Amino acid sequence: MKLNFAIICDTAFIDKNERLSIIQTFDEIKVRNFPTIHPRLTVVTSYSFDKSDQVGNTLEHGVKILDPEDNKVGELAITATVVDRKNNQFLSYFNGLRINTSGDYSIVVSLNGKIYATLILKISKE
Repeated sequence: MKLNFAIICDTAFIDKNERLSIIQTFDEIKVRNFPTIHPRLTVVTSYSFDKSDQVGNTLEHGVKILDPEDNKVGELAITATVVDRKNNQFLSYFNGLRINTSGDYSIVVSLNGKIYATLILKISKE
């Protein structure tokens, strides 16, 4: 199993032809005041599977958002099944994310308990 990419964006979707659309990527949020609520944040990940990843196996995909003091401010887990495709995408939507302070937030992406990526999201005051 290999992580092809992990991206932070406003939103994303997969159409009926299995084409992935990623809308407005970013790595920084500027806010007027703290605390604040960010309306929507999406983490898009794409994995490639190899011959050792059996079709039909169950996967646990996780995304966790940690504030600068490593407090969890958001977490999603998705259970999925390996399908007979080379690439598998996961869309993790966080609605109404509460942001209490400025600094570097960590977005930790895991699959079956193994961390595949840590993205940094910078939060600062305007």
